[in-house]
Amino acid sequence: MRTLPYRSVRRQRGVVLFIALIVLVAMALAGVAMRRSVDTTLGIAGNMAFKQATLLSSDQAVNAAYTYIANAPPCPGGGALTCDD
Repeated sequence: MRTLPYRSVRRQRGVVLFIALIVLVAMALAGVAMRRSVDTTLGIAGNMAFKQATLLSSDQAVNAAYTYIANAPPCPGGGALTCDD
């Protein structure tokens, strides 16, 4: 069995350390990118929920106005919505 000189083994350990450092930095950057992506996704989901709630409220208001107009008693002077005459 042939053994490597001490210097060669020491250099190999240094290379492994350098590669491990590069992998660690890459993983940290990937984690930061994923965090920003999740924050953006949550912001979009929150905006969509706000928009949906706003549309629901406006639909309810339109339906209430339609029901009020449909069930309003007729005015003696014409078709006005309020009978102030």
